[in-house]
Amino acid sequence: MERATLDRLLTVASSQLGLFTIRQAASVGVTRQMVRAAAVRGWIRQERRGVYAVSGVPSSHWQRVYAAALAAGPPLMVSHSSAAIRHPLFGIAAEGIELTVPGNIHRRIHGVTVHRSSTVLPGDVQYRDGIAMTTPVRTLIDLAERLSAPLLGRVVDEGAVSRLFTAEMVMARLDRYGLSAPGHAELRRVVQTRLNEGQPDSVLEQRMLRIVNRHFLNAQPHHQVLIDGQIYVLDIAWPSIKLDAEVEGWAVRAGSLSKFDRALRRDNALRRHGWQVVYLTARMNEDDVVAELSPYIPAVLTAPAGAGGKFVNRQ
Repeated sequence: MERATLDRLLTVASSQLGLFTIRQAASVGVTRQMVRAAAVRGWIRQERRGVYAVSGVPSSHWQRVYAAALAAGPPLMVSHSSAAIRHPLFGIAAEGIELTVPGNIHRRIHGVTVHRSSTVLPGDVQYRDGIAMTTPVRTLIDLAERLSAPLLGRVVDEGAVSRLFTAEMVMARLDRYGLSAPGHAELRRVVQTRLNEGQPDSVLEQRMLRIVNRHFLNAQPHHQVLIDGQIYVLDIAWPSIKLDAEVEGWAVRAGSLSKFDRALRRDNALRRHGWQVVYLTARMNEDDVVAELSPYIPAVLTAPAGAGGKFVNRQ
């Protein structure tokens, strides 16, 4: 194999975790005979039928999943636990290699669990490293029936913090399915309790949002305010009464002098323009949070006992 030809093949493999297919090799002028000769010399190794890996590229679970997807080809996509570990979704372990084929296509691939689905929509698919895989939302829905209720809730919470999805995104996709699929009713219940939380910056902020939601009305998480040409994002705000509740963890304050400085400058700017700032910390329990906020929030914005509040106007 000429050096120029080999370089073209390596260019293809470099964007695919060191993998290439026989068809891709042919597209850059590498024949099957050349591929076999390269394998004999130890330059490449066969991963699957029609799929090879460049020697020296470290093997990994994701590379094996990628090789299976290349061998399967469109319209199959990486899904379920295989997609979950790539996004990644919290607490999901790999359960072999899993792919999904849309419609009624029948496909068998050695060592691969192939799922068939008639509910795959264009919005359920994204591309990672050049191969199709289910989106975080679709992956969560596919896995819901495998997860216990506590773990399902944690996966939803961590996914929001990691900016993978919001409860609203999951609910909207569930509404396209109905309630017949296993696990969907429980997932719907879980996300229903998390609507309008958006994508908190931390689990601590998530906890504070839920406490606020139970006791007060019309809070706006991640509200943006423009002051003196500067946009500030407030953790939990009541713009109508100019109240900002900032959720503070020790790690952020102690670990970043610049964040500490920006926070103080923000507070000064807010106070100059009539805002009041209250801090909610990790050591505060529910009673503490209510006690800190109650003096600033009028009765009209206090949730009726047992009713819980409602977040509105998500930024």
